[in-house]
Amino acid sequence: MVGLIAPRVVGYDAFYPEKGEVFEEMSIAQAEALSAARGGDHAHAVYWIERWDEWTRKLQVGVFLREFELSAYHRMKARAA
Repeated sequence: MVGLIAPRVVGYDAFYPEKGEVFEEMSIAQAEALSAARGGDHAHAVYWIERWDEWTRKLQVGVFLREFELSAYHRMKARAA
């Protein structure tokens, strides 16, 4: 049974990194998106906004998998983001 669960846990950890790492990636995506938007590069801004959204979802799932809950506040903040 452990042989079946261990690869999944490692896979989850690889695809859904720790909160700190996700926040770093989100900061990069946010900076790129805002820079592109201010510079008038619509396609580049859209690309980075989509990456930012992907990291938001990875953060939600990663926190849920590690802590087995996602507070109502964090769910609401994720929807607003």
